Amino acid sequence: MKQWLAILLLCCAALAQSPSPLFIATAANLGGAFQRIADLFTASNHVPVELILGASGNLAEQIRRGAPFDAFAAANPVFIDRLIAEGLLVASTYTIVAHGRLVLFQLDDTVPVVEDLADLGDPAIQFVAIADPLVAPFGQAALQALERAGVLAAVQPKLVFGSNIQDALQLVLSGNADVTINALSAVLDFQRRGRLSLLPAELHDPILQVAAVVAESPRQDEARAFLRFLSSEPAQEVLAEFGLVVR
Repeated sequence: MKQWLAILLLCCAALAQSPSPLFIATAANLGGAFQRIADLFTASNHVPVELILGASGNLAEQIRRGAPFDAFAAANPVFIDRLIAEGLLVASTYTIVAHGRLVLFQLDDTVPVVEDLADLGDPAIQFVAIADPLVAPFGQAALQALERAGVLAAVQPKLVFGSNIQDALQLVLSGNADVTINALSAVLDFQRRGRLSLLPAELHDPILQVAAVVAESPRQDEARAFLRFLSSEPAQEVLAEFGLVVR
C-alpha cells in the first residue's frame, strides 16, 4: 500500500512540474497542418502546444474579450492587422504562414458530378455548404468566387452555412449538403471518400494565412519560438503536404 502511495505521489509531482501548454488560436483550415507542426515543435523544444480551432473572426473576438491565447494564426490578414492596431497582438511578430486554396468537394456517390462552379446551378444540386462569410475568410472567398464566376445569383438560394470550414465540410460528410466550397487543406484527409476540384486562384483574392503573438501572453518567448518554427524546413514540408502554398 505504501509503495502504491509513493508511486501516486511521484506521478502527481511529475504532473505538477510538467510545463503548461502554449495556446495557439488557429484558423480551422490550418488545424491539421498545425497539429503536425505542433507535435514536431514539442518534440524539439519540449514545449507542449494546444490548438484552439475556429473561424478567424470568432477567434479574433475571443482575443478582444481576453481569451488566454499565446498566439493567433488567421486565414485572413485583416484580423491580424486589426488586432495589431488595437494593441492586442505584437506587430513585430507578424508572420506569413501560407496561402490557402479553394476547392469543390463532394462525396463519391453524389450526382451529378460537380467539376466547376457553373455545375452548381444544376437543379439536382440542392445544397451547397460554405463557411459563414461573416467570420470565415474561406466563406468570404467562396462568395467572391461565385460572384466572379457569374453564378452567385443562381447558387445563393442553395447556400447553407457552417460556422467554419470544418462545419461546412461536415454538412457534406453527413449528407446534409451536396457539395462544399472549402479549403483544400481541410478536405485532403477525405479525398478517398469523394471528389475534389481545385478552383482557379484568380476567382478570389489571395487567402493569406498569417500569425502573430498575443500581446498579453505570459509566454512571449515560447510563442515567438513557435512562430519562428513555422518557417523551418520540417514545418514548411507539412504545410505543403496539406495543400498550403508556402512560397
